[in-house]
Amino acid sequence: MSYGRVMSSDYSALSLYVPAVFRPASLTMGDYNKDRADDLVILGTGSYGKAGLSGRAVYVSGGRGGWADRYEISGGGPVGASGDVNKDGYTDLVVGSPTERDSAGNPSGAGVIYVHFGGPGGPGSPAGGSNRQFWTQNSPGVPGINRVGDRFGGAVTVGDINGDGYGDVAIGAPGNDMGTALDAGTVWVMRGSATGLTTNGIRTLSQSPRAVPGTPGKADQFGGALRLIDADRNFRAGLIASAPGEDTNDGRVWVFPAPAPASPPTAHGPSTAARSGPHRRRPFRGDARPSWPLRATDEMELLG
Repeated sequence: MSYGRVMSSDYSALSLYVPAVFRPASLTMGDYNKDRADDLVILGTGSYGKAGLSGRAVYVSGGRGGWADRYEISGGGPVGASGDVNKDGYTDLVVGSPTERDSAGNPSGAGVIYVHFGGPGGPGSPAGGSNRQFWTQNSPGVPGINRVGDRFGGAVTVGDINGDGYGDVAIGAPGNDMGTALDAGTVWVMRGSATGLTTNGIRTLSQSPRAVPGTPGKADQFGGALRLIDADRNFRAGLIASAPGEDTNDGRVWVFPAPAPASPPTAHGPSTAARSGPHRRRPFRGDARPSWPLRATDEMELLG
């Protein structure tokens, strides 16, 4: 393992043990060791020697004396988000590696996500990463099939959708095909629980005339960017999902409010097609149950 340097915000050199080739792509932060100081995770891709690029993540703990413990997390990637998935008071790290070949040998480009649980020593472990979960479309209970280019984990976000105190996770696969619509994109929403993410009540979302305004189109990349945020201060996070390729790369954003009584998602974008034709607002079947506001049909792709 080589010795690398990453510049910190105060322009002093932050020295890290990183792969021989390390390409930082994004950052996320949280109190993963519950010491009341924010910690940093640097996410990206890297390689050792002649090995190909794969997902990497480097953890750096904060504290009164500045940057302290640091190590590479086993199970990294260029996409990440943070939140308390299992409600134990430690921030957990969710990592998306959309081009990764998983431990079962599933094809590169299908994608995988890791959940590294926080603890006194930080998220996961530098020596094996046993304190974690990993999920793919081939995981039991997850609707879908791993295919090259799906890019499952291309976007991840953490938030408490139903107000139970557990961090729920939305996962985007912007390269997922919908019928003949290549790279139309799909989003999964998984519940948090005391044991981590669970497939109980898992939901999948994709464009559909009955619920998500619009129809799946080639290269829409629905789920290309995701955020779970509490925009109306009701202690539940709503989902914001984008499709950057929608309407010939004009792009569009959908807002799915979380609280009961439920209200319809709305689409926002520069194209006038949003106000007519297949993109006009459709009737929404609200679900007022407060326990899990995102409600799917039997096809597991609709909200409503």
